[in-house]
Amino acid sequence: MNSIKLAMQIFYLLLFALSVTASYAEQLPIFKDGKDYFSYKQPIAEEVTADNKIKIKFFFSYECRICLMAADNLSLYKRMNPDKVDIEWIPAATPGGHFSASVYYALEGIGRPDLADLFIFDTAEQKFNRNSRNRGEFLQEWLTRKQINIETFLDVFNSELVAAKVNQSINSTLKYGVFTLPFVSVSGRYVLTGSTLYNDDYTMAVLDSLTAKIVQEQRGKK
Repeated sequence: MNSIKLAMQIFYLLLFALSVTASYAEQLPIFKDGKDYFSYKQPIAEEVTADNKIKIKFFFSYECRICLMAADNLSLYKRMNPDKVDIEWIPAATPGGHFSASVYYALEGIGRPDLADLFIFDTAEQKFNRNSRNRGEFLQEWLTRKQINIETFLDVFNSELVAAKVNQSINSTLKYGVFTLPFVSVSGRYVLTGSTLYNDDYTMAVLDSLTAKIVQEQRGKK
């Protein structure tokens, strides 16, 4: 009799646990591949680092309002998860269009990475034609306001070092299949675009879901 009573108690405990788990699962956001994020058909192999952080690559350009929103949201996510993720900023580039990459790496080259990031904010509402003189004039006036020597900037802008980094951006843009901006690759497996990155809560929730999935997959391989 006691054994039957014990078995019944265990049964009800298991039933309660399952109902709680199911209830909790229903409260979790469910994100769909092809809607909230995209999966690479063939994951891109990335070098595994000693810190085991999840690598996030953020492709952006200047003169891009949604890129500014994405930059803010990703910076916040990094601050909230400093031990979990590492975010690399990459100015998207093609052989025929690499203005953003050239400016970004030139500003880094003169020791002002803060201005390289700030230029995203200051150009967010600007839209110039690729070869517009207005673009160059805007940049020169902006550099002057920031008390940057124009000749020094141009020397670095036209340097072999910047050209090499621009070439790396071109290769990365091609490798990761960047087809729109902003564009985020998560561990070479998943992609987020502006339809997700425009909103901070949405971005955080999707990234939490994807990083948790990646961690679970990594544990399964051990």
